[in-house]
Amino acid sequence: MNKNTNNVAISDTNIQKAIVNMDVKLKTYNDVYKTVEDLRIKGTRAVRHLYEVINDVYNVYSRIQKKDEQKLWKSKTIKAQLNKRADKLNIEKSSNIETALVRYVFGGLERRQVSKYAIAIKNAYKLHQQEIEESGDFAEWLKEIGGLTKLNSKPKIQVRNETFDKLFEQKPLTSFLNMHLGDVSVKDGDVCLLVCKKLKGGMSVFGVDTNDDRVLASCKQALANNETSNTIDFNSLYGVDGENKKVAQLKAKLKSLQDEMLEFEKEAV
Repeated sequence: MNKNTNNVAISDTNIQKAIVNMDVKLKTYNDVYKTVEDLRIKGTRAVRHLYEVINDVYNVYSRIQKKDEQKLWKSKTIKAQLNKRADKLNIEKSSNIETALVRYVFGGLERRQVSKYAIAIKNAYKLHQQEIEESGDFAEWLKEIGGLTKLNSKPKIQVRNETFDKLFEQKPLTSFLNMHLGDVSVKDGDVCLLVCKKLKGGMSVFGVDTNDDRVLASCKQALANNETSNTIDFNSLYGVDGENKKVAQLKAKLKSLQDEMLEFEKEAV
């Protein structure tokens, strides 16, 4: 046993003694601090070991995927075999290779954690394979980007846009083209709230709200109201009164004249 291994063994022994005798030892503030320090050593070592295992699982997953892409291995075959082995250990079966690997390696880990690790490994390979290979170590790369949660989380703007895309699947009530919003920057495809006032000839805009949370909350409520009772007649707000009404009247007159011309041509024949 080398010096480092011996130190680890002694440290583990001290931690176990501290935990076993906790009820007896925890009498003063200093007892609490000493025990927490001992636990910190164990906890830090556990986290480090966790990342090492996840690193190895990623390497196995990466190898399987590459062999599958080269038509040399079938990931489905490996998944099926892992599920058979898991069944013998009373471990839940998995529907994909990354979950099968994580669930089998980590044993009785609860479902949410299994999903978290599996998604991280899949996303890492799918989106950052080259970066990880250049880094040379998945665990170190993972720490540098901010850990599993950071890897699995989507950018806020992407989540927001996906949410709005689902909200706006219904047909719009009307459209305003080339509306000038002053100095407020609203790009094509962005969603915002307009503070409007109804006028006889249309609407006037007095403000623009681009705050994501407020916009999303208001949009959900407005669209829910529209789905249950879509009684808003925007033609009365915009497009009928004023100049547009005159255009509609001229179009009607033109249609009438065209009809008269057709009748005249029929009679002439």
